[in-house]
Amino acid sequence: MAIQSKRHWEEIVKQEFNDQQLIITRNIAHRLEGHFSFLKHYLLLTSQKPFNVQTLLAELKEFGVEKIEIVEKIEIIPLLPEGVEEGPVITSTYQPHPTKMPKNWNVDIKLPVDGKLLICSVDVIWLCSQFTEGIRSGKTGYAWIIDKSGHFLAHYERDFVGANAFEVRGRKGPLVSFTRINKLQKEYLLTGKEGVSWYVSGWHRKRKGLIKKLIAYTPVYYAGRDNPDKYWSVAVVAPIDEITVMIHGAILRQWTIVGFIIICLGLAAGT
Repeated sequence: MAIQSKRHWEEIVKQEFNDQQLIITRNIAHRLEGHFSFLKHYLLLTSQKPFNVQTLLAELKEFGVEKIEIVEKIEIIPLLPEGVEEGPVITSTYQPHPTKMPKNWNVDIKLPVDGKLLICSVDVIWLCSQFTEGIRSGKTGYAWIIDKSGHFLAHYERDFVGANAFEVRGRKGPLVSFTRINKLQKEYLLTGKEGVSWYVSGWHRKRKGLIKKLIAYTPVYYAGRDNPDKYWSVAVVAPIDEITVMIHGAILRQWTIVGFIIICLGLAAGT
């Protein structure tokens, strides 16, 4: 009975812990979505009055904007995204320099200005790192972000950033089976689903060896919830054994208290 009770509480605590991880992922997602919403509105307001491109770039550097340009009317047609006439439009994530190392990824915000096209390029790798660095789940859990093509936009492992998630894990741990996390990524994260689960890795931060992790994930609709085809996925992961250690400690304390009460009752009955 004690063993069944222990397992029961382990499952409850794991579920509650993953639910807390899910809250963290949602918070990161909402903050990123709010960041792009701010940039869209800032550019829209700025475009309604005379402005200097270099001054605007200097103002937005700290928000991840790496380049702003104005395209002349004759060059606009092939660059006009659908719906841009109605206001700022955010593009899909892309690589501006595919052969550049380390790999970089951008998202553009485009809007018409006096018959021309303003293009604001956001450094996605830098931006995602700002929203994930310092995130802790439990004792050592961390967050990572992946785009819908399967490339890491942010990760604790620096070598993973910009790399294909399905390939880079295999290179780091060639003897480890990543079947479960690959399936989770392919069927859930890369299709914009939200949920919680677990998988096995070959490391966690500085630890080595087979490590079972809890994972929570949710989509980031960086172009707005009205553009459901433009998303990334943010995940928060933590080793299960960190949670089970806490569970074992709590159960031990519980039984210690119960034992103490029984002894006290026995002593009281004997007097």
